[in-house]
Amino acid sequence: MAAKTRDSGGVLYRVGMILAIFAVWEAAQAIPVANPSLFPRPSRILVECVAMATSGALFQNAWQSLVRILSGWALAAALGVPIGVAMGSWRVVEETVGTVIHFLRPISPVAWFPLAILLFGFGVGGPMFIVFLAAFFPIVLASTAAVREVEPVQINAVRSLGAGEIAVYREVVIPGSMPGILLGLRIALGNAWAAVVAAEMFGAQGGLGYLITQSVVFFELSDVMVGMVLIGFTGFVLDWLFLRFMDRCLRWMPQQEVA
Repeated sequence: MAAKTRDSGGVLYRVGMILAIFAVWEAAQAIPVANPSLFPRPSRILVECVAMATSGALFQNAWQSLVRILSGWALAAALGVPIGVAMGSWRVVEETVGTVIHFLRPISPVAWFPLAILLFGFGVGGPMFIVFLAAFFPIVLASTAAVREVEPVQINAVRSLGAGEIAVYREVVIPGSMPGILLGLRIALGNAWAAVVAAEMFGAQGGLGYLITQSVVFFELSDVMVGMVLIGFTGFVLDWLFLRFMDRCLRWMPQQEVA
């Protein structure tokens, strides 16, 4: 009950902070500092949001972005976590696979846009590929670091009791590295959300990034702000949901508390 009360209080506080920002934003429009046509007030954005939601365009574009981000992020997690665990466990993997990963990691996802368009076209594949790249490297690095932080004493203790390698990983390595792996997945989710919006601005037919780009072309700045606000809100909700998922996964570790 106490945990639920604390979680509810945290959500209400964060929602209150967001509402306070919008209230200050709305009040600031009374001061003739910025051109209202270039910096529309939240009430105007709300009206445009309702209109776009009524037409169905808002939900359609948001759904397309969600499908791309969750698909690319899930694929990055499915490949990145095992590779990261292997790199943290065996030096030969770090020196071979790790060398390739460390070579590719500094390349910005933006630089991959032309290749993604050539390989996958302007449909779902191109943005998903960019999302995968944005999420894959943080997951690999976090998983590698998490495995290396597991105490060797615990591993040796289990081995001294006659446990095989599979049992060592199942009972010690994976549970001990889980907080770090989950943190890497959370960071990658944020990176993936930012990457999919950027990818949709250059090579997609639909999505929130596409919505913003089209609104700029027609100089509909209120629609641009609708897209930006929805991006922030959706990212906030995704992060909150993943935090709740982390809480459930780490309940077996009472000393861990996800803030």
